[in-house]
Parts: sequence; structure tokens; C-alpha cells
Amino acid sequence: MQTSSAPTPRRAKDARQQRVHEAVRVLVREQGVLVSMDAVAARAGCSKQTLYARYGSKQALLLQVLSEDSR
Repeated sequence: MQTSSAPTPRRAKDARQQRVHEAVRVLVREQGVLVSMDAVAARAGCSKQTLYARYGSKQALLLQVLSEDSR
């Protein structure tokens, strides 16, 4: 049996989500909640289109990250 070191789609998605959430945390600390989706995308290494496709809006993204941090 051969194992692959390539990330599975699920792990890649989880890693991207972690990068996005960490980018939001850092940027909110630096700039407050007026952070732009462009800044989040640049810091996370993804496109703004990806962010909107995944989260729908900046408000939804911020709410998800903040609710995750309050657990």
C-alpha cells in the first residue's frame, strides 16, 4: 500500500480556513473590524473571490471567527 504525502482536499480546505481565520485575527488586532477583504485575502494567500464564495460577506467571516474565538 502506498501512502501519499499530498494533502487531501479536506485537509487543504481546513488549512486554507485556518490561514483565513488567522489572517482575520491578526488584521483585526492591527486595524480593527474595518479590515478589508482584500487585506484578508492577501494575508491568507487566497483570492477575494474565494473568501466571498466561502463566507458570503465580510460580516459573516468576522462573525464566524469571533464566535469561534469565544468558545
